[in-house]
Amino acid sequence: MFIYHKCKSINDFSYDETIPLSMKDKYINQYNLIDKGIIKEYWIMNVCIQDINNQKTFRYYNDTSIVYSNGYLIQDVDIKECIPFNFYKVDLEDTYTLYSQNINDCVIALKEYDKYITFEIEGNNKESIDFLIK
Repeated sequence: MFIYHKCKSINDFSYDETIPLSMKDKYINQYNLIDKGIIKEYWIMNVCIQDINNQKTFRYYNDTSIVYSNGYLIQDVDIKECIPFNFYKVDLEDTYTLYSQNINDCVIALKEYDKYITFEIEGNNKESIDFLIK
């Protein structure tokens, strides 16, 4: 699985994934994104827990490689389902409004936070993702 994160390079080791809120409509219109509602996301080490309409999903993320190219941080990652568990302390907790669409077997996701948005495309085929960002 590949996940392309739109971002700017700060230096060789840091990237800024935030996009101004003023760009939200551009992305929504360009990819015909649909409002999926408010998402609560938790990270505990490499486990991502998403709460969507009180339905929790648990997934392991194992990065194979990460490279920066043409304004995108490209993450090659293995994602596997994880057995649900109870948790209290988390490494990261986010809440955002998700806008998404499936195109060419890719999931396009815009996450709207209070002061910025983020944009990512995930899919199994790099060529399909590359086609969508050109």
